[in-house]
Amino acid sequence: MGKQSCFYEQKLRRGLWSLEEDEKLLRYITEHGHGCWSSVPKQAAGNSGGPLVNIDGEVVGVNIMKVFAAVGLGFAVPIDSVSKIMEHFKKNGRVIRAWLGLKMIDLNEMLAAQLKENNAKFPDINKGILVTMVTPGSPGDLARFHPGDVVTEFDGKPVRSIKEIIEIMGDRAGVPLNVVVVRANNSRVTLTVVPAEANPVM
Repeated sequence: MGKQSCFYEQKLRRGLWSLEEDEKLLRYITEHGHGCWSSVPKQAAGNSGGPLVNIDGEVVGVNIMKVFAAVGLGFAVPIDSVSKIMEHFKKNGRVIRAWLGLKMIDLNEMLAAQLKENNAKFPDINKGILVTMVTPGSPGDLARFHPGDVVTEFDGKPVRSIKEIIEIMGDRAGVPLNVVVVRANNSRVTLTVVPAEANPVM
């Protein structure tokens, strides 16, 4: 575990983290909730893994790919996300990501108005996270989430975006979390969900 995390840390520091060598790790970063920035500085082939620095010489991201159809355009993972991933490797030898088995979308005024127009029982709320699908047998299903639920609190904290839920869960797979949802006719329900580990084998 120590050798693996040290290996990645050294590659990050030296800018030697190539897409070909570490495709599995980079794919995980880009597919599991970590934001990607578009970066203007020109990237040459083989530069993925190198640091993206600002005008003060501070590392603000790690380059992960260039866009061949657009000269000088590439993508980078924010350094905060990279730091969190490194902590996962140091602590667990792998990245642990909690999973609920829910498909969700951030609720806004326009979407809430459309839903209310289609269903008069939709709660009088326009901020929160709307549950659109529950995977059978998932932690969300076992906790009795329903499509149409609007999540307003997660682990005792008010939430308005999926990103906030992801940040709160972090690597807390197996840890019970209380979630407040608002349902039809403005019914408020507190559910207890135990997230599972997403992609435990990497």
